Amino acid sequence: MAEPLAKKASPDTEQPSKGYEFLDHTADIQVHSWGASLKESFEQATVAMFAYMTELDKITIDESLTSEFEVEGNQPGNRAGMWHALTDNCHRA
Repeated sequence: MAEPLAKKASPDTEQPSKGYEFLDHTADIQVHSWGASLKESFEQATVAMFAYMTELDKITIDESLTSEFEVEGNQPGNRAGMWHALTDNCHRA
């Protein structure tokens, strides 16, 4: 199976830039995500988590099963909120 790496697309490619990349880590995976807002960064982190686990281009999303939720946290960088968002999304899948 090919290693799931997502990199920022260069300006001369047709595919738009993804808002995440996988970083080297000795014992686990490490994801760097970004977006125009904190909400977009959380969304991209979730996409990256699922991209690491499966081939997203072979998945069909059932819009009737999608949901929205709010994440609150007061730790630096909102790490607790990110962890809860990823955990909640993983359990909803």
